[in-house]
Amino acid sequence: MATLHTVALLSSFFLYSTSLQAEDTPLEFVHITAKRTSDSSVSLSVANIADIPFKQATHINELMNQSPGTWISRGSGQESLTAIRSPVLTGGGSCSAFYMAEDNIPLRAAAFCNVNQLFDVNFEQAKSIEVVRGPGTSFHGNSAVHGIINVLSPDFSSRQHTVLSALYGSHDISRVSIDHREQNWMLQTHVTKDKGYKDNAGFEQQKLRFKALQQDENWTLTHAFDVANLDQNTATYVEGKDAYKDPDRKKENPNPEAFRKAKSLRLSSDFRFQPNADSELIFTPFARINEMEFLMHFLPVPAIEENGHKSLGFQSAFIRPYNEKVQLSSGFDLDISRGYVKQTQEEIGFSDKFPQGEHYNYDVDSRDMAMFIQVDANLSPRWDLSTGIRLQHTSYDYTNNLADGSACVETENDCRYYRPADDTNRFFNWSPHFSLQFEFAPQNYSYLSLSRGYRAPHTSDLYRLESGQILANIDSEEIDAAELGFKGLITSRFVYQLAVFAMQKDNVIVKTNERERVDGQQTQHLGVELAIDYHLFDELLFSASSSYAEHTYASDVQLLNSATEFIKGNFIDTAPKQMHQASLTWMATPASKIQIEVVYMGEYFLDAANTFTYAGHTLSNIRFDQKLPAGFDIQLAVINAANVDYAERADITFARPGKPSEERYFIGEPRNVRLSINKTF
Repeated sequence: MATLHTVALLSSFFLYSTSLQAEDTPLEFVHITAKRTSDSSVSLSVANIADIPFKQATHINELMNQSPGTWISRGSGQESLTAIRSPVLTGGGSCSAFYMAEDNIPLRAAAFCNVNQLFDVNFEQAKSIEVVRGPGTSFHGNSAVHGIINVLSPDFSSRQHTVLSALYGSHDISRVSIDHREQNWMLQTHVTKDKGYKDNAGFEQQKLRFKALQQDENWTLTHAFDVANLDQNTATYVEGKDAYKDPDRKKENPNPEAFRKAKSLRLSSDFRFQPNADSELIFTPFARINEMEFLMHFLPVPAIEENGHKSLGFQSAFIRPYNEKVQLSSGFDLDISRGYVKQTQEEIGFSDKFPQGEHYNYDVDSRDMAMFIQVDANLSPRWDLSTGIRLQHTSYDYTNNLADGSACVETENDCRYYRPADDTNRFFNWSPHFSLQFEFAPQNYSYLSLSRGYRAPHTSDLYRLESGQILANIDSEEIDAAELGFKGLITSRFVYQLAVFAMQKDNVIVKTNERERVDGQQTQHLGVELAIDYHLFDELLFSASSSYAEHTYASDVQLLNSATEFIKGNFIDTAPKQMHQASLTWMATPASKIQIEVVYMGEYFLDAANTFTYAGHTLSNIRFDQKLPAGFDIQLAVINAANVDYAERADITFARPGKPSEERYFIGEPRNVRLSINKTF
């Protein structure tokens, strides 16, 4: 069995790199070695070092549609919501269903994650972005429920070089970036300014990444420093059926006062020691700081939220052979964080149930401790087995800094905001993982995977209560997943991945029509995914990703956006059955590259009762790259080339007295053109 060189390379697996080079030869598999990512039996997609600069993405969602079953729904500016083998999940704790990481370290502590947290990471200058669909392996823990997004920073360079880049888009977005690399250190930074296509909307963002390398004969030490700052004026939903089709409303912003300010800082030192050729010890201490302030424009009376957390922790693993055919991996992880939340309403409410002043002000000390063990075995020349287990203990110590109970005056019996008393909560979770892989033909594999993912309740699930709920007696969500897959080479020019999955999520945490946080609910998730890369000729590549999935309620509960409690068997809202992407990339000359991409989003329901729908859309993009003498490179992209009217995401308003629910949309931008000029020194 091949030696594993990193923590999560549990057994060999292969993917085709979709980048085209002038000297392209028939397809071959590329060996991916990213720790804590996957074994050979997970569904994994990679946006690589050629895709990322070529696509000139101004939002991470533009890079994710090549991963089947994945939808990063774009909000205003750099905001986003995530779907990986799931509906688009919203609400305070929904971020806990996805493991978001940079170089395998979570972007935020699970207890204090945010649905928009991908704006913390420097995806624009990444080496690659890995998407694992479904629960992770034994190396993953809290939050690896529906999927994993891991942004990998670039490698050092044996040759000193600097790349300067400038981008400008027709909707007044501009970006300037610097990428300098040497043999033992690198610096990447960029500044983006978006004046905003919509009224009173736009953002300014700065990101910086620094890495330094120390090494000896049998050890390496990589230090990393990442910082990001976002200052955004937020455009919000536009209400009214088919409002996205009205040209007079495309720039509309109903809440021009909305804003978001976010800062993040991450430090880590990755130590790797190889006592011999087959064993490796990895120890990675890290620290992170996050702060955010934004206007909660979606409340009946807007309030300002301030939140943040500071963390210290480490990840560790020891990988060693037991014999020639069996390898053992084990480790211990720790994350200690202190976070806070403050919510303040500056305006006088239209009723006493929305009081002026502080609604919440609390601190939480959280601790995540986990240990895991993984066994990878080569049973025969054609059979491989991987199995393991992870045990994780999560604890919260919560302190309320305001009066316990209602935030309203004593005479108000229907107060919107309630504050629980000081409390301590403990959660224990375990996640087994089993996979079996068979090579049924040379370089063609089938596999069966059984796994469990989990998430402890988010701190907002427990301590941000409403409408009289004084205690949220809820436990962790769990998902059990089965997957049957096939992957390999049909010919020397055709690589494929096919996966069929079935998942059941238990003890799902929801907010009921009475605005109470409850658990004990169930959802089911069934689907099939396909990804192919086919070299029609040496210079012409066809790529496609496709998914069909059904996400349904498996229990009855009256939800906030449902007029009925009988929703069992209904489709979950904001969960398209079909999502497809296809691209044709032509290397016209060794220095010229052009791509045509088509992205299809299928119809989906907007409410749990399945009474409102969005019809879906089809978008097209054209990209061109021309290398010039003296180290210059020019890139041109036409986004939404057919100028389609569409919604980035559709939703419904909450019913209010005298005003029933109606459709609302984040309206997608019309055709826009981007030009990039790059110079390499």
